[in-house]
Amino acid sequence: LVMLLLPVATPSGVEILAMHSDTASTAARGFHLRVGDNGAARGEFSVYLKGLAGNAVKQLPGADFGGALNVPHVFACAITAGRVVRYSWDGGTVQVIAALGGTYYPPISGDPLRLGVSTAASPSYPSPSVQPVALRAYSTVLSDADLVAVAATRTAYRLAAPSAGTLVADVSAAQWWGMSSPASTVIDAADTARRWRMVGA
Repeated sequence: LVMLLLPVATPSGVEILAMHSDTASTAARGFHLRVGDNGAARGEFSVYLKGLAGNAVKQLPGADFGGALNVPHVFACAITAGRVVRYSWDGGTVQVIAALGGTYYPPISGDPLRLGVSTAASPSYPSPSVQPVALRAYSTVLSDADLVAVAATRTAYRLAAPSAGTLVADVSAAQWWGMSSPASTVIDAADTARRWRMVGA
């Protein structure tokens, strides 16, 4: 998962940046990418992976926009089949979270992938502090070099392409530019059979 984002405020609590999970709750399967869990560093990213680490939220030290608001940032993360989390923040050195114990319960076909809000009705943990600019998802694990490389053009508000990787989702906020209705849908650049819809304001 690679996200280009623009934080405009420091979160006052937990906010969901991306979530792929069942619609009824977060109890059955899927993941969250979040900020705000660390009370001492609210801009620090964390990840929740159903079934891993005793269902605890794992902090991702170094992936933190605290003190760097209103500038573009890139978070690039890969999780191996061995349950190792690897990530780069703004193209920096790849950080590694050692293999997480447990069995991951992934989302299934039909589970929504949402940006900036939870799939659960309550609590929804919307993210008013972070504006998503672009998201790409890959079905193959990106190398450490590619996790770093995708941030190369972030200051131009663009995601760079990795040297290798199977792209399965690709959406940009710029696709909504000039649309008359926020309910309009846009085509996923990686899969023309998929469309993205803006929810709410």
